[in-house]
Amino acid sequence: MFTKPTIATTVDWPQQIGRLIDLAEGPALRNFIRNGDFQIAQRGASFAGITSAQYTLDGWKFQGSAGTNTITQETFTVGQTDVPGNPAKFLKIDRTSAAGAENVVIEHIIEAPSRLSGKTVTVSFWAKVASGTKALVFDLISFGVTPAIDTANNAASVTTTWTQFKATVSVPAMTAATSSAYVGVRLLESANFGTFTLSLADAQLELGSEATLFDRLNLDAQLAWNQRFFAKSFAMATTPAQNIGVALCEEMFTATKAGAVAQYGPFIAFPVRMRGIGTVTLYNTSAANAQVRDLDASADCSGSTSSSANERGFWPVVAGNASTAVGNRLTFNWTATAEL
Repeated sequence: MFTKPTIATTVDWPQQIGRLIDLAEGPALRNFIRNGDFQIAQRGASFAGITSAQYTLDGWKFQGSAGTNTITQETFTVGQTDVPGNPAKFLKIDRTSAAGAENVVIEHIIEAPSRLSGKTVTVSFWAKVASGTKALVFDLISFGVTPAIDTANNAASVTTTWTQFKATVSVPAMTAATSSAYVGVRLLESANFGTFTLSLADAQLELGSEATLFDRLNLDAQLAWNQRFFAKSFAMATTPAQNIGVALCEEMFTATKAGAVAQYGPFIAFPVRMRGIGTVTLYNTSAANAQVRDLDASADCSGSTSSSANERGFWPVVAGNASTAVGNRLTFNWTATAEL
């Protein structure tokens, strides 16, 4: 029998077990929210001027249709005690033009919602604003499940002090779910309060009627979870873009045919099996286009694309240029997405 520590306690206990209920019905991870501590930022650490639906830090989507926002990954000062558990990162939202009541500030999508069917869950997160007090609400919504889920709004009156907000929610029993079904955890404005700067940390959704200590994963485990939805060849700290140069984790293979002749490159395996068929985008290492680059000829190839993409990976297909010789080095970067 384990004694559950309080939110301010730092004693060791088996996080992989959590509450005793987890022994019977899971999940293996207590937190259903991936990247709840905002440490993974494969698409980049800064997203300026967002005005429509867009993924930002992994798993977190700006879903509103009004206002203008800049979303960034921020770093906690080492040794801070405002948010317990020594989190490394948090998410900051700068609203630079007003939106309105019920406008979604940020949303997180959870796959396989049937795991929550008929369950009692607790949502918790830490938040603060740069000035004043802002009235927010948070709830659960769904897509592709019967009956549709739209839980009651839960208030979060956010001040300039880091504060934990939490609510217990009863998820309706589901009688059907599509292959693309999800449950979304949303944070919304309860009123049009103009511009603001909002910071979020340690978001968690777990089974049961209380908020337990945040289920903090190591970087490798957290990254692998997120790579089921989005993966890339770029270095972790590099935002995907065309023309970033070479020797930065790009893919490379040698030409097997000379001239402007179509050829396959080797199979490119994703870091983990993706949630579904990955949609692949190619990036030129040395020019502002999506072509594979012939480094030795200092020229772009043509017809660069991905072939037979699946949950495991893809084959690059490319036609060389007139100067391509057998053995020339062909390079490119890629991203793959299988988001809900």
